[in-house]
Amino acid sequence: MEDADTVLVFIGDEPSPNVAFELGLAEGRGKRIIPVRAGGAELPSDIQGLRYLTCARIETSDLSS
Repeated sequence: MEDADTVLVFIGDEPSPNVAFELGLAEGRGKRIIPVRAGGAELPSDIQGLRYLTCARIETSDLSS
């Protein structure tokens, strides 16, 4: 993240405290942030005001190796 100009933050069905920490870290470092929300995922109250992209849910069993 140190060298990145832009940080993509993925918010899944169960938002992780690590994601919230990394989002705050990126914001504090003045990075451009692109939040992406899994379709239907509830956003924590402290980030509900952000504009974000929404993507379809992907089942890991559907991914090929």
